[in-house]
Amino acid sequence: MLGGSFDPPHLAHHDLAKVAIKTLGLNALHVVPTGQAWHKTRQLSDAQHRLAMTRIAFADLSGVVIDDCEITRGGDSYTCDTLDALQARYAVPGGPSAPHESDPELVLVVGWDQLTRFTTWHQWQNIARRVVLAVAYRCDAADSADATDALPDLAPWQHLGLNVVLLPMRPVSISSTYVRDHVSDAPPLDAWREQVSPEVAHYILQHNLYQT
Repeated sequence: MLGGSFDPPHLAHHDLAKVAIKTLGLNALHVVPTGQAWHKTRQLSDAQHRLAMTRIAFADLSGVVIDDCEITRGGDSYTCDTLDALQARYAVPGGPSAPHESDPELVLVVGWDQLTRFTTWHQWQNIARRVVLAVAYRCDAADSADATDALPDLAPWQHLGLNVVLLPMRPVSISSTYVRDHVSDAPPLDAWREQVSPEVAHYILQHNLYQT
């Protein structure tokens, strides 16, 4: 599962999904746009627009499933509830309600910033017991002889009982906030277009999203 507001989905989201599928050998990656984010102070864009852009942004990645469960469920979106839905969907037919040894392993893909806030999540201990946390980090030293020394220290998270694996990502300066804040810029100042796919950029302009 890779969750997020995807307001809008950008190229770093796409890269993270691609790396996760390849590195972890995932059978499927459920990309889940947030319904109503309890932790967000700003109002998210209309859920149907975010869902449509997410479908466009990940359309070329085999194995990605765009999952609208949090949008259709309504109310505040909690990861533990979405994991319940995924576990039920992939449970062994006719098996016990508790996790079965042949049930697929659940992997939660997050960014390093999300890991640092993980203990503030709703029912984080419940989540930690059920998933492998695949955490993206910037491998700035990947080309150096001391690359292994640059790996983040996972000991504090392992001490909390988290099962963490690392997803090395190239350093990028891309954010949904930047896109939202600069959509109204006129050429040649429309650098926001370089942070999303051409198809997502077209959708944003076609539907007048993020206009000031």
